[in-house]
Amino acid sequence: MKKPNPRLKNIPRRAAMNVLLLTFILLYPLTAGLYRIDIMAKVIPLMVFALSVDLLWGYTGIMSLGQAVPFGIGAYIAAISNNVSVGIPSYMRTYGITEVPAVFRPLTNPYLGMALAILIPCLLSFVIGRLLLTGKVRGVFVSLITMALSNVLMLAVNNAQRFTGGSNGVNNVSRPSLFGHVLSITENYYFVALIAALAFAVCAALTSTKLGKVLGAIKVNENRVAFIGYNVTSYKVFIYVFSSALAAMAGILYARTCGMVSPSLTGLSLSISAIIWVAVGGRGHLTGALFGCLLLNGLERIMAGIIGDAWELVIGVILLLIVFCVPDGLVGTLLTARPKVKGLQKKEAANG
Repeated sequence: MKKPNPRLKNIPRRAAMNVLLLTFILLYPLTAGLYRIDIMAKVIPLMVFALSVDLLWGYTGIMSLGQAVPFGIGAYIAAISNNVSVGIPSYMRTYGITEVPAVFRPLTNPYLGMALAILIPCLLSFVIGRLLLTGKVRGVFVSLITMALSNVLMLAVNNAQRFTGGSNGVNNVSRPSLFGHVLSITENYYFVALIAALAFAVCAALTSTKLGKVLGAIKVNENRVAFIGYNVTSYKVFIYVFSSALAAMAGILYARTCGMVSPSLTGLSLSISAIIWVAVGGRGHLTGALFGCLLLNGLERIMAGIIGDAWELVIGVILLLIVFCVPDGLVGTLLTARPKVKGLQKKEAANG
């Protein structure tokens, strides 16, 4: 007797989780004040960032410790574009700059600035991907090299104070505007949520195609996929660039929602945090990436308000418990769990 496809059996559970998460996000502003709505609006871009990490690590098996690089570049370009579009930023005037530097003049057009905030990280990721993902560098060495890139970018941002604000970052970034109207806190929340929903839909569509199956096969056995005749490097570079575009878009949303950016957005800490979100939620499950990000960011804010700096210890203990007790992540475990029905077990045993 042919066994049912486990992926098909997971569809109702996955759909139920998606509906539950979407309902929570849609109804949240109805139950919270403006302050908490604004806080949640800052978490949603991080959920998009978690999706980019899950595509790269969860579906393809590439653990990048430099995923904050496209996120940070997108955030900085968006923030600088927002500032120079209305004049000379204060941190530039501090260094005697009286006109927009030539390199930033294209950013005076807000729409071109948004396009460049995604295009530049993608071009950089394409170059890095072609050099790094050829098959000669694998596993932990990819992680180490991307970690080094992240540290180099953070140092560069810190040292270029005339143009990036240095350790103080870029401030006075306004929320997005539509048709000349600057979005309110609640309007911005729903705008960011809409972008996140579209990003999730695109990622879900991508992983369900032949491309997604090839990426999954590369994760399991890269050499066998290459032996069959697929150009593994091209697939890996594509998903690396695509995930970078997603991360850059998340960076743009984060910068415009928070109103500022800092060098920490390009550093190793954010990349590791995103990997933890994905691991807790469930690697290789897009819903898991969203849930893990939402859960840990929510716990962070709750614990920080109750026990102060000791919240890091509590989160660490929770992470260890999840890793050892549910290695597939919370959502991954729920999706793959099989109900224990005695009658069904006896029937399966009788059928051999």
